[in-house]
Amino acid sequence: MAMDTPPISNTTLSAANAIVGRGVSLEGLTEAELALGVHIAGEYRTFLRAIGWISSDSVEIFGLG
Repeated sequence: MAMDTPPISNTTLSAANAIVGRGVSLEGLTEAELALGVHIAGEYRTFLRAIGWISSDSVEIFGLG
């Protein structure tokens, strides 16, 4: 199943020094939700599944993966 890349990545991924994760499996996401006692939904869920985390210049977006 192909996943759409969330909009946040369009600008950040174009940076020459951007380092990105590989995303997290549905199983990994479910484990994180159970451990945290929350449901992760919407664009952040899509971001975690597709990318996971990003580091670019002084910007870091933490996640999973």
